[in-house]
Amino acid sequence: MMNFGAVGYFGYYRKEIKNRTHNSAYSLWRVSPALRTYSLDRDYPGMKDLSSGTATSLMLKTFCFSKRNILLGMKIREGNISDLTSVKELGQDTWKQFEKDLSSDNWGKLSNILSSENLYKNLLQNSRSFVCENEKGEIIGMSFLVASGNPTEIFSAEQCYIRFVTVSEKYKGLKLGQKLTEACIDFAKKEGEQRIALHTSEFMDKARHIYEKLGFEIIAEIEPRFGKRYWLYEMKL
Repeated sequence: MMNFGAVGYFGYYRKEIKNRTHNSAYSLWRVSPALRTYSLDRDYPGMKDLSSGTATSLMLKTFCFSKRNILLGMKIREGNISDLTSVKELGQDTWKQFEKDLSSDNWGKLSNILSSENLYKNLLQNSRSFVCENEKGEIIGMSFLVASGNPTEIFSAEQCYIRFVTVSEKYKGLKLGQKLTEACIDFAKKEGEQRIALHTSEFMDKARHIYEKLGFEIIAEIEPRFGKRYWLYEMKL
């Protein structure tokens, strides 16, 4: 289990917030884009001048209770079949963002796949799954790693492969997708896997950037799906 309460970038933001309580509103506000949820001017009129320190307590509460700043209780753990309902809801809710990128016919096809309980059941039962929970225990992210020896029309028997990395739209900008991908990579290394792969599409630019940053490289363009281009990525471990 990975707990972000006191380490990594979450811990960094917490430390920075404490260290900057007597700085200007701009200096504190720029600590992280992920923290820019409330406007002090709009939500707390008259509290613009933070340099005196008089608004320190209120300012900290603003950060601590904003929708996207509930960071200290987040954790990544291994998923299991009891998570079925939650991961299905996450998949359907989050992937709806791509409806605008697809034709109505192709979105209908993808939507039917996303609404199938068997999709999530197979992933939970036949792969190593990782889920990210917020401080309330709600699943807000997920990823799945299928071991080598399970070839498909896309992946070879020599490749382990990552499936369905998903993060709730409410938690964008916190690098959770990267952390969930890294969880798969780390587990693959521990299991002695030699090659790890995944596939992604032209309408998933942000995901492609994460994968390339982590060291994945395009090794082939595969057959189009849902009217869009797809690529096979691989990284040697």
